[in-house]
Amino acid sequence: MITLTLVATPTAALSTLASSRWRLKLNFGLEDGSWMPKTVDGWGESGARLLVTTDVSFEDGIVVRPRDASGRSVDGETLVGPPGDTRVLRVLQTSSVVTERGEEQVAFGDGGWCVQRPFGRPADEEGRLGMYLDCTSGCAKRDVAIEAGTRVFFTGAVWDDAKGLRTLAAQRDELRAALKAREAQRADAAEPAGLEALPLVGGAFAARRMFAEAEEMQVLKSKQRFFEQYFPNGVADGAAAHFEPRGTMSLKVTNGVGIMATTSYHILGTYSAEPLD
Repeated sequence: MITLTLVATPTAALSTLASSRWRLKLNFGLEDGSWMPKTVDGWGESGARLLVTTDVSFEDGIVVRPRDASGRSVDGETLVGPPGDTRVLRVLQTSSVVTERGEEQVAFGDGGWCVQRPFGRPADEEGRLGMYLDCTSGCAKRDVAIEAGTRVFFTGAVWDDAKGLRTLAAQRDELRAALKAREAQRADAAEPAGLEALPLVGGAFAARRMFAEAEEMQVLKSKQRFFEQYFPNGVADGAAAHFEPRGTMSLKVTNGVGIMATTSYHILGTYSAEPLD
């Protein structure tokens, strides 16, 4: 199996996320494949969904690394990015939620963010965004419960390069034009002409043309699926960045102590983002 080495964007200035503000829409609840019901007996099995929004600002400043009792720096969150490249994710505002107990406020503390890409991949291509926020208040709806102090991790794809977004917008327009032209050609298909009209060789030329057209259509459809999956509402002209429509939220679970400790991440739900600026 091939393992890709992820490296962080060298400076925040290379990411259009820096200094931008976004509304994160958090959708907590049981997802297929999540181990949360094994971590907390029955977690989310009622089908309840806990919906919270929080406004955040992607800051330039590096997250200050915490220190242990002896004063040594503690490593950062590896799921997000290297400690020296993880930048501050500032919480601006959080919404309230309505549960069986009435309306409740949900508070998050500031966290961190980092964009990483496989070594050698240019900044104008898709990156992997890692973030975390601390849910200081905790929140719950029936059997979907987030304990106070829980660190919530966010992972998903992001396009955070101005040139890359312009390129995607151009490719979107080219794809639309190509698909429209292909449909017009199929609608206006005429009687075979030239060599294709000859009884002996016409079949071979027609088959070759048919295979070439099928290959071209396969490429166009593949590109169309990409835009439908990651850009269902199109590529916004002039956007600061573009998030994958549905990223993943998770909780870190550590078992054992010392050198025997193992860490895993259990899915808490999904999130989406929309720009505030």
